[in-house]
Amino acid sequence: MDTNNPKVLVAGVGGVGGLIAARLVRRYGDKVTLIARGKRAEELKEKGLVTESDLYGCYTVRPSRVIERTDGAEKYDLIIVSVKNAALEGIAEQFKGAVGPDTVIMPVMNGVTAADRIHDIFPEAHTMMSVIYTVSMVTEDGSIRQLGNYTNIYTGPVVDNADERKRLNECIDVLNGAGIKTRSSDDVRAACWSKYILNCAYNGMTAADDVTIGDIKHNEAMVEEYREIMEEAYRVAKALGVMVPDDLVEGNMRKLYNTTDDSTSSLSRDFDRHVSGEYELFSKDVAEMGRSCGVDTPRIDAMHEKMLNRIASWK
Repeated sequence: MDTNNPKVLVAGVGGVGGLIAARLVRRYGDKVTLIARGKRAEELKEKGLVTESDLYGCYTVRPSRVIERTDGAEKYDLIIVSVKNAALEGIAEQFKGAVGPDTVIMPVMNGVTAADRIHDIFPEAHTMMSVIYTVSMVTEDGSIRQLGNYTNIYTGPVVDNADERKRLNECIDVLNGAGIKTRSSDDVRAACWSKYILNCAYNGMTAADDVTIGDIKHNEAMVEEYREIMEEAYRVAKALGVMVPDDLVEGNMRKLYNTTDDSTSSLSRDFDRHVSGEYELFSKDVAEMGRSCGVDTPRIDAMHEKMLNRIASWK
C-alpha cells in the first residue's frame, strides 16, 4: 500500500464513518470513495460532507465519488466499514467487488464480532479489529457533529503474523496521516471487549431505564445493577478466553462517578426518538454468547426485557 496515496473506500457514512471519511477526503482527496445510498447519498453529493468538530474544527469536504456499490473494476487498499451490526453482511455485499488479496478491511463498529464476521466473508483479505473512542453523530441536516477533544482508534489484526502486522502499520499510517489518532494494540480483542463490557451497562441501562448517568450514580440500587451487568459481561469474556484486565469493572465504576450527571448514550438518544438502534447488541447478543459458554446473565436478561417493554410502548 502506498501510504501517501492510498485508494480508500468508506462503507457507511454515519456519525463515526462520516467523521473518518471527512478526515480521509480532506487528506487524500479523490483517492477516497464513499458508499451511501438514498437520502444520505443525495446529501453528500449536493452539500458535501459537513463536519462540526470540537477536535478538528468546522469544515466541508466534497467527496469526488459517492456510490451505492462497487462494480469490481478496481480493488482498494483500505476499506473502512462503519455501519450498524445488523447491516454488516448487507454492506459487505455492496463492496465485495472492491476486495482483493492486498485489501485491508477495518470495521470501526460497536460490539466485538464485526471483524470476525468480515474475516469469514473475505478470507482472502486482511482484516483488522478496532475500537474507537469518540463522540460523533449525524445531525438533522446531515452534518457530522463531533464532541470532545479526542478521537482515538486502537487496532490489531484478526490473524496475527508478520505480514498482517506490516499491513496493520500501513493502515495506521494512512489514518494518522489524515489526523485520526490510531495506535496498534497488543491485544485488540481484549481492547474491544473492554469497551463492550462498559457499554453493555452504559448504553444498556440509560436506554432500558430512560435515565442519565446522574440518575444511575445517585441511586444505590442502580449502581449495583450497573456493576452486575458489567460483571456478567466480564465473565462471558473470560469464559470465551479473552484476556480482559482483572480490574476492569472496578476501573469502570470509578469512571461512572467521574462522568457528568447529564451524560447519556447514543442508544438512549435513539430510544428517545423511538428508534431501537443496536439494543440487542448490548443485551441479547452478550446473553447468547454467555449461554454458548455456560455463563448465566440474569441482570442482562432483565435489562433486555425492559428494552423490549420500552420499544413496545412506542406503538
